[in-house]
Amino acid sequence: MPVFTGTVSTCKVDVLIAGFPCVSLSPLTTTPGSIEDSDCSSGLGWTSTFQYIERHRPRMVLLENVQTLFASRKADGGQSPYEIMRKKLVSLGYSVNAALFNTADFGPPQSRNRAWVIAGLKSYDTEMAILDAARFRCSSFPLMEIINQDLVSKNPKKQAVKKHKFNKDAKWHSGYKERCKELGGKAGRLRKSAHVDKIIAELRPVVCDVSERELAILATAVCEMKMKFVHGEFLALRLPDMKVDEVSSEFGLYMYDDGGMKGLAAALVWESHENLRHSRMVSLVQNLLSIPTLHKVQSSDPLAFTIDRIIKQNVDAKKLPVSSFEWSEILLRLGDHGSSYSEAIKLYNNNPQENGDKSASGTLMIDSKKTHSIKHWMTKCGSLAREVVLESMQDSPFQMGPFGESLAGMGQLFLQSSADGLQGSADALAPLAHEDCIAIQWDLQLTEASQGMLFRRIKIAFDRATAIVDDVRDRKRYRMKPDEVVALRNLCALWGQIRAFCKTRLPDFDSFEQKLHSGNSMDDQFAEILQTCPSKFAISMLPVSQHEAACQLKRQEETVCLEAEQQQSELRAAKWRYFVAALERDQRQLSLVASAPEKLDMLRHRKTMGWRLEQAKVGEKIMMAYSEKFIRCRHIQQMEHMHEILHEYRAFAETAGVKTTDICTITFVDLNTPLANSKEKMNELMKAVAAVNDVAPTKSIGCIELADIPKKSSKRGLADEERDLQESLWSLKQQCDARWILPFEVPQAAEAHSSRRRFSSGRLVVNKDAEETNVFLTSAELALCGRPLADQKIFIPLSKDLLLPESLQPNEDLRTAERQRPSQEAVTAQKGTDRYLALLRSLLTTSSDSLQQQAVLVVNLTGYVEELGSAVLQHKLDKNNFGGFNCEKLYYLSVSWLGRETFGHCRLQRDILQSWMANKLDYGTSFSEEAPTLTTAEIKSIPGGEATISGLDSLKWEVCERNGNRMVIKQDEHRYWSSQTGEIGESYAMLKQKHDKLLESMPEVGSATTEASENTANSEAQDDPNVSNATTMESLDALKAVEEIAYQVQSEVSGVQLLLTKSKQVWLVSLDKDKVLAKHCQLGGFGSGQYAKAAECGDGVPYKLEDKDKTPVQVDETSLRESAATGSVATMTLYKLLVLTEREKSVTAHKVSYFNVSRKDDSSVEAGCDAFNVEPTHEMKFKILQQEGSEKVNCKSFFARCVPAVSTSAHIRTVFRFRFERVGLSLKVQKPYVITRSSLSLQKGKPLKIAEGN
Repeated sequence: MPVFTGTVSTCKVDVLIAGFPCVSLSPLTTTPGSIEDSDCSSGLGWTSTFQYIERHRPRMVLLENVQTLFASRKADGGQSPYEIMRKKLVSLGYSVNAALFNTADFGPPQSRNRAWVIAGLKSYDTEMAILDAARFRCSSFPLMEIINQDLVSKNPKKQAVKKHKFNKDAKWHSGYKERCKELGGKAGRLRKSAHVDKIIAELRPVVCDVSERELAILATAVCEMKMKFVHGEFLALRLPDMKVDEVSSEFGLYMYDDGGMKGLAAALVWESHENLRHSRMVSLVQNLLSIPTLHKVQSSDPLAFTIDRIIKQNVDAKKLPVSSFEWSEILLRLGDHGSSYSEAIKLYNNNPQENGDKSASGTLMIDSKKTHSIKHWMTKCGSLAREVVLESMQDSPFQMGPFGESLAGMGQLFLQSSADGLQGSADALAPLAHEDCIAIQWDLQLTEASQGMLFRRIKIAFDRATAIVDDVRDRKRYRMKPDEVVALRNLCALWGQIRAFCKTRLPDFDSFEQKLHSGNSMDDQFAEILQTCPSKFAISMLPVSQHEAACQLKRQEETVCLEAEQQQSELRAAKWRYFVAALERDQRQLSLVASAPEKLDMLRHRKTMGWRLEQAKVGEKIMMAYSEKFIRCRHIQQMEHMHEILHEYRAFAETAGVKTTDICTITFVDLNTPLANSKEKMNELMKAVAAVNDVAPTKSIGCIELADIPKKSSKRGLADEERDLQESLWSLKQQCDARWILPFEVPQAAEAHSSRRRFSSGRLVVNKDAEETNVFLTSAELALCGRPLADQKIFIPLSKDLLLPESLQPNEDLRTAERQRPSQEAVTAQKGTDRYLALLRSLLTTSSDSLQQQAVLVVNLTGYVEELGSAVLQHKLDKNNFGGFNCEKLYYLSVSWLGRETFGHCRLQRDILQSWMANKLDYGTSFSEEAPTLTTAEIKSIPGGEATISGLDSLKWEVCERNGNRMVIKQDEHRYWSSQTGEIGESYAMLKQKHDKLLESMPEVGSATTEASENTANSEAQDDPNVSNATTMESLDALKAVEEIAYQVQSEVSGVQLLLTKSKQVWLVSLDKDKVLAKHCQLGGFGSGQYAKAAECGDGVPYKLEDKDKTPVQVDETSLRESAATGSVATMTLYKLLVLTEREKSVTAHKVSYFNVSRKDDSSVEAGCDAFNVEPTHEMKFKILQQEGSEKVNCKSFFARCVPAVSTSAHIRTVFRFRFERVGLSLKVQKPYVITRSSLSLQKGKPLKIAEGN
């Protein structure tokens, strides 16, 4: 259903999947026929399929048949059937492609070559679809684990097996029974019925709602599949052909043959019996069993033929008998053949097969309730409603769709029905004075248009409720309840009466009607009308029009008041009240407009962060994929496992199109790293170098960088260690006579006295047997010249740029007094990537052409900080070409077994990710540099945001108007109220003064889009220029007369000194002139110390962020911006610092020392308080190491002697300084300092107390 009538259907077909008969095309057939001959089964199947395609024009067509489809045949005039099909499909505007696949390559337990034809409209890439399908081949499937070995004949072609005797008690399908007997000729017959009975016993508790007859057929199919299949042979169940007669073709009542059982049997063999208990398999079994088999009827009467098909459908699928709507569709079409409704029902109910068959819920006869439902559909259902029902049956059967038999029996849903219990009331809602209105007939008869709207609304509500319900059988629980349907019915009938009236009077009528038809929150507009049942309807009764009606009423009231001279004083009072309320509303709206840019900036930043987070996820996937293919880092347990890793990578490169014989290898070893700090480790590394060289002696070379510092005390130091290196290599049959040297440059004068060497030296190692033929040793620039010839300076990295293991941890390497210094190996091993760029360039620059066609695998055995990996990555991204060698063919493999440090690997991954973000790395998906912008809808969602788009004039102002970029009281209002005397005039003057102050405190709002300030709701306040109310002494001598000064030092502000008395009071004094210290001005610090848990140390500075993300902090600007001046420090709130790292460093997950930081939910943006959650992981203190009186006191350590006074002061506060770690992307806390809370005014020579003592 719906019945095919030979015309184009109203349903839209996206995909058509068809497999027409192969009898006339098969090479085994005795009656070959042309694919264009409708008299043969294959020709009839293809012709019918093509007619369907021609009428419905699906977007994609998938056809399947035997492989003879591609062969030239005499029956087709020397052409292949595929060529004939392709020409016809191309004539309809399809692009066509085909392929030959074996079903066994895709998992099913069958070995069949099948031709697949895919056709799509011009916009569909059929060639790509064929290529995609080929990717899903699977190499093997666990068939023999599923098939019971006891049921497989050892030699079925030679061993004779007794014929199977069918169970006489079972109700067998004759056609299927005879075919099962015929199948026993080639591969052996079915064994005793005990096998079938055994499978029936296994299937009975698994498959639900299946008759004994169907269960016996299933068991026979499973047994047949297990018996017949022998590994390497073809498997096919050939069932009787089906030919549709003219009567069934006319009505479109196409039935399926027992071919459904073939698919079911294959599924049962493929799935184990345990898997059948899953709901997915139960649904598959039930769907296959619900397919009715071909039931021939020797009758030419269309009515009898149709009733017989319906009875067969009801008996075979008792869960889904023919519904009342389907009955009506059939009977309406039977009316053309002279058949009446009563004859059809009588013929159906009197059928002996229908009366004798019972379902779980009783007989399938048509009772009086279903009879009424059928009459409703036939006589009282309009075309619009019928179209909606037909549309709903495209996704699910009628019984499981939005309507069902329960709604079909409700007479109120059909034409000419009336509402019950509704009566007009004169005391209900009433139109406004002189307002147009119409009378309402509250019987609410249902018209065809109203019925169509009602059925559409029921379907929309059902589709929304079942959008996430996968099982079709569960959807009917989400149908509308009868009382809801009745309420919706009354609304649709009411709208049918008033629609024409509203169309000429309701503003934006089309949008209103569209929302009403889609059920989009417009039902509330009629709730009060349906509840009170007024006798007349007016537009003002709709809430959406009440504002306009209220404005009209207000104008009428003002007119009446002006005409009434005797009520002048009351009129003036009313106008005054309105003016005050309107001014308050305008001021509230103005406040929203003033705060809108700030909220928009928060929303814009939130959206940008969401976009960056998505970009970070994409970048991480690309980084992992790129590093897995080109830049690999592996850790192994022992050196012996390196052969496996090397072989794995070479094999991977071969799958990428690089032959193993075309791969050259360069092995790097740096004896400066901590991974080579002993003779034993050095010997292991040399064994690894020899092992790599021995794989391909003529194409492999080792590059050894000698140590800068001796690792043991000896007479000759480095010379003895170099001799040990030579002896180790000679014992491994390696030649290492070739030397190289690489000079360095010192970048800054501050590093001029560094103890690090100004050059690196090393040796080139090759296999002794390949010394004369090695491609690198005989032709590479580094081997021939002993140094790189390129005129390029190689700089040693600064000490501050060294990468240490603790760089990844936000709670380590906090730069305190007890910071552990890096080892000599950790320093000498880091000479920058410039040296490896030069070494690789010199090794790949050869005088021979043999290296140009090769790929080079760079193996690093001492990947401490992965500087070599960064150099390989840079060469690949720059696409350098050295002597004809293309650096895009470089591969990198870092193998480590002497240590497990991961910070070098992380640094390499970070370099790949940054290269992608800089659009230097193009690997599938490019990094998008365009941050998302706010849409108009998002801007308007913020109160006052519309003014940033269209200006202040776009908003509705009552008593204010725009004057430049400010909203002032309208001139007419000002003239009128300023001329008033008495109490109203005085009140207006006060309101005017208050409004002017409000304008002064607000920023100007432009008429165009206003960009939000960088300072957000949590940014620090502006400096307060007012003088603090701190205690001041007349002079320094006056202070000394009452307090004994313990310490007097110069603060960090020029000309301002810090004083600490014996009673722990802190004073400030300016000795040269009057000064004003700005807010957050830094005065000094607490000296040296370290961070420790609060429970483990007594005194100290508590590490707290008291105001969460509003807490002022300091940041070392040089760690955030390379252009910042050395030592520059900025003070800002933690919120602004976190946002700064998000914008400047693309940070998506914040890591702060000893704190967990995460962004609050999006709802905070609407309130104008975008913020972060800041929670401590541990209670920490900055433990001061300096003891009082043990050293000279200065401003850097001054406040260590008065920590309690600072914590309780109202004028100064503790601030913690942070440093951004570029590798770990973390904010690491440094020393605490002391800053001013607000502005302080100092007079020359007069001390100012800023902290109380004991």
